[in-house]
Amino acid sequence: MKPTGCAVVAFAAWILALSPVAADDVNRMPGKMEYGYRPFDGQVSHVTPPPFVWLHHKGAKTYELQVSGAESFDEADRAADVTTYRRIKYNLYTPSEVLKPGRYWWRYRFLDGGETPSAWSQARAFTVDRKAEAFPFITPQECRKRIPDRHPRLMIRPEDVARLRGQIERDRVLGEMFDEIRKQADGYVTAELIPEPTVMASAHVGGNREHWWPNRVTTIKALQAADTLAFAYLITQEQKYGQAARRWILHMAGWNPMGPTNHLLNDEAAMPFLYMLPRAYDWAYDALSPADRDTVRRVMKLRTQTAFSVLEGMRLLNCPFESHSNRLWHWVGESAICFYGELEQSPEWLDYALNYFFAIYPVWGGVDGGWHEGANYWNSYVYRSLYWMDVARSALQFEPLTKSYYRHVGDFALYVVPPHTPVGGFGDLSYYPPGADWRYTIEYFARRIGNPYWQWWAEQKGGQHERGVYGLLREASSKPIRPRPPTRLPSSKVFRGVGVAALHDTILDARQDVAFLFKSSPYGGQSHGHNPQNSFILCAYGDELLSACVYRDEHGGKWHRTWAWSTHAHNALLVDGQGQPKNSPSAQGRIVAFKTTRQADYVAGDATEAYANANRFVRHVVFAKPDVLVILDDVEAKQPATYQWMLHGLSEFKVDEAAATAALQRKNAGVSAAYLSPLPLTFKQTSGYDPEPLQKFPTQWHLEAGTKEKRDRMLMLTVLCPYQGQHPPRPVLERVETDTAVGCVVTSGGKRRTVAFRKPGVDGSADLGTLSFDGAAAVLKASRKTVFQFEVVQ
Repeated sequence: MKPTGCAVVAFAAWILALSPVAADDVNRMPGKMEYGYRPFDGQVSHVTPPPFVWLHHKGAKTYELQVSGAESFDEADRAADVTTYRRIKYNLYTPSEVLKPGRYWWRYRFLDGGETPSAWSQARAFTVDRKAEAFPFITPQECRKRIPDRHPRLMIRPEDVARLRGQIERDRVLGEMFDEIRKQADGYVTAELIPEPTVMASAHVGGNREHWWPNRVTTIKALQAADTLAFAYLITQEQKYGQAARRWILHMAGWNPMGPTNHLLNDEAAMPFLYMLPRAYDWAYDALSPADRDTVRRVMKLRTQTAFSVLEGMRLLNCPFESHSNRLWHWVGESAICFYGELEQSPEWLDYALNYFFAIYPVWGGVDGGWHEGANYWNSYVYRSLYWMDVARSALQFEPLTKSYYRHVGDFALYVVPPHTPVGGFGDLSYYPPGADWRYTIEYFARRIGNPYWQWWAEQKGGQHERGVYGLLREASSKPIRPRPPTRLPSSKVFRGVGVAALHDTILDARQDVAFLFKSSPYGGQSHGHNPQNSFILCAYGDELLSACVYRDEHGGKWHRTWAWSTHAHNALLVDGQGQPKNSPSAQGRIVAFKTTRQADYVAGDATEAYANANRFVRHVVFAKPDVLVILDDVEAKQPATYQWMLHGLSEFKVDEAAATAALQRKNAGVSAAYLSPLPLTFKQTSGYDPEPLQKFPTQWHLEAGTKEKRDRMLMLTVLCPYQGQHPPRPVLERVETDTAVGCVVTSGGKRRTVAFRKPGVDGSADLGTLSFDGAAAVLKASRKTVFQFEVVQ
């Protein structure tokens, strides 16, 4: 019988159902908010095994991963040594066994609800470094073995309590620290309970915002009482502390999880419950009755599951570029450890947190120690993660700091915010220098990693070591380290992962330094790292000279959104008056070259992707130490355009339009700017903000230097000469250009320096007058007859 049309269609559908999903589905390019594929093709891993990450697929029920010691995955091939991992729940996997040093290939596929497999993805090669440190995943089975079946578990194990008591009794410093804790606890014993907030408030406009942050502060203050009393009871076993801890714990457990501290309404007020109430429960466990414990477990089940649902709902494992959730995951993990074996959801919560930590965290940090959201958020988030480090180390008995990132984590503070710096660099809220609490963060890593330079930085902050419960626990579990000033380290450093370069004359003391911070980031302008690509900040001799707009009245509010996020508000370039997309991951840049020497530095950033109307924008910077910065902007518009160069400062610029110069003076230092333009420029200066922010910030002046004529291409030179004191130098500047190079001769204070840049598209030797060079840029100091060349290091 000849089949009917419907039968043919049904038969074809049946065949398709049995066939693998098309390979395109497993080889697509990641979206801007997706984490992508790790290890990327050709990557060298410094931990073993490396974590494997791929893209989430909507129809996937499980995934399979294959790792081969040969390019072939054919198990019949004797050269292939293939390991297959099956029934993987998430779009990532970290094996629980190490891989030997060598070259490997990996691929993945997914299976849908009917167990139909997709095609295998393309194979990606990676290498496990011969010095790679073992960092195998902690499986659920291992978690069950390692987590104590008794309390305490968080930061201290049952078998360690007696030892800690002995340390406190014998060690003078620990004894003094505990006396302070005990004094605080005595105050809480008789203190009135802090009432639960009553106003339902969120961070959103119109959501009773004025109560949003105070509700968080109230929550933390109340939970600190419970934590302090619980720890005092754990150490002393005195009933007055145990009963007071019980009173505060049950009081906090009685706050309505769907009220003002509801996670979906006010996550800032809700998150402290995830880590502080579990600690109090854990440390005062013996002071609680079975009924008390059930009460706490019920409320923490609801609070933690709500937070976990938020993480799952936003698919953080696939799209991790979010701010608050990059601390929420470890709060969930800490709660999971506390209630492991007591709440049935705990293993799932913990497995999720461990998968995120091993494979993705820190998503905002490059392996070289940077932090995309800026130094202020770096300290805020990295400090909070120390709780996770301490909990994981005690309960799970592994060293979280094995991750490559932590080998460089303190360098971000050392170079971006050296001692006595006037500002905190790029990113939201970085308009003030590091506070005393930064010492706690740096000192923690200095001791754990054993880095004397970081310890030196910490001690430059002054003040005392971290105090309180966490300060005591960290003092008792780490060894002091002797500080060493970074006199032998390079004075400048690049953080390629986040696209930040810090150029310095010295990092020993910002009051004697000229510092040029440059940003061109592959993260774009998203989240709290909103500054545009190829923008910069200039500080000198303890003063902020050319400023970034890192002020914030309310995140995402009208002023923050329209002004602070705009390219106009930063030391950056506009093309036909247009800047980069605001607060967007698509506004990407790359640092494409960096070289540092004692005499001169060179950095180049490519921000072409960040401009819709440009075919090319590469900004080159040469820092001829100690006091000359030459910037070359190589820009090509998609059609003839005008170009505007923005500068911002906390004083009014004195502009000489005829000479194409501007100067800005601050208390300790100033800067002169000269525009060596091939076209006439027009200048415009304004001050203040439009629109006005909701709170008062220091007044900034905004200087725009723009071309009058439209051109499709520009090679623009800007020379910045920072100086100490109130008397600016009067450098003699000359723009020089040949067929192969462009640059300038700077004569100041009896010194003559030639700075040259290779023109785009020029091969072989480049020449600028008597200066001949083979690199991307060069500096000739005439007094030394020495040429410093800078190669492009991709």
